[in-house]
Amino acid sequence: QKYRIMYLAGRPSVEYAHLRHQLKADPNHELVSFVILRNPDNVSPVPDNELSLIPFPATEIFVSSLFQFDLFILEDFAYWRFNLPAAYLDNLRRFVAQGGALLVIGGSNALSKGGYKGTPLEDLLPVALSDTQEEFAAGLYEPRVNAPEHPLMSMGLPPDEAAALWKSLPPLDGWTRFAAVKPGASVLLSHPAERLSSGAALPVAAVREHGKGKVMLVGTDSTWRWKLGGGRDWRLAGFYQRFWSRAVQYLTGSLELKKVAFSPLPDRLPAHEPLSVTLRAFDEHFRPLPGRELDLRLSWERPDGTRRAPPFFEREPGVFQADLTGLDEGRHRLRASARRGGVPWGEDVVELRWEPPRGDAPPERARLKAAADAAGGRGVELGPDALAALLTALPAAREESAVASRAALWSSGAWAWGLGGLLLVEWFLRRRGGHL
Repeated sequence: QKYRIMYLAGRPSVEYAHLRHQLKADPNHELVSFVILRNPDNVSPVPDNELSLIPFPATEIFVSSLFQFDLFILEDFAYWRFNLPAAYLDNLRRFVAQGGALLVIGGSNALSKGGYKGTPLEDLLPVALSDTQEEFAAGLYEPRVNAPEHPLMSMGLPPDEAAALWKSLPPLDGWTRFAAVKPGASVLLSHPAERLSSGAALPVAAVREHGKGKVMLVGTDSTWRWKLGGGRDWRLAGFYQRFWSRAVQYLTGSLELKKVAFSPLPDRLPAHEPLSVTLRAFDEHFRPLPGRELDLRLSWERPDGTRRAPPFFEREPGVFQADLTGLDEGRHRLRASARRGGVPWGEDVVELRWEPPRGDAPPERARLKAAADAAGGRGVELGPDALAALLTALPAAREESAVASRAALWSSGAWAWGLGGLLLVEWFLRRRGGHL
């Protein structure tokens, strides 16, 4: 499925160049992008009708064509500069409420400084905007991962591998100050030192749902620095592309977001019992959900069609383990379902094929004996007595010498006569040729 994306940037930037290239290179995206090269308050020595730049198509972007897209990206765009009607942003709010996706990327001209304080756009954001116009600050920092289990932060990798990747990334540059985090929002990344007025860590990236759609806020326009990390560490070579691809999938609803999920099973299951199966449960922010808040049930369908409820235990908060015994050869199907607060919370199904351990295949004695006879040997059944008899039947060891005689080259005068003959031949040839 192709996703149509509208990308509006308030000015050319390195972030815009890299992210636009990333989105455009994906065959699953249809990208339409606009970048503001000249603001209305910029003084020009020539009339507007003599400029080669096209007028800013605000009506087409925010009204007539908006609902034709799946994702709207707004990067460092100053809304107040163009004196746009508030109805345009209200239309953007309806777009998200009806299932559209919104990605807002901060910068020195965005958010409060862009004129969005108190507008319908602020209602969509996972944070409350700051009252001050000096909300954007420059400086290098390494963001902290607040929700490692979130599908965006896990990157589809085991927890240890994902954590190692996040720690290896180059630092970001610049952050946006916010007033607060709204209820229901999930903070994905936070600043290691900056704090909100409440004392909580300052969000760098956050998400929330609005109506049928999703909204993601990134408070910096320097994620392009992650792309540079691949030059010094091969593990980071595709991190930037993978992060933004998963972000688009998450916002558009194509990324799998299960609140109850079995951990992946290996391709080759161990041929022994018990077979351990792990199940994870998450809350609305994709944090581990303890079993005391869940009514979790597990059903096991065996190869013969019978069903049973295997016992399980909570290994750690939000992580459950079932040890299956009495396994039969064939296909097994496990289904987990959970309710929270009396309402369905999530379910997952996994299928596996189990085979018992196989013994060593018995040797084909007749074929082995025939091969030995054909080669002039004999077949013997190995055992303690047979091995001793074979050792006794071996011929006695005998001493042999591989050296018949020894002679030194200098003990004979033949080599001296030969060398003298060669010198005489050389002298004769030189004299005959007139060289002497």
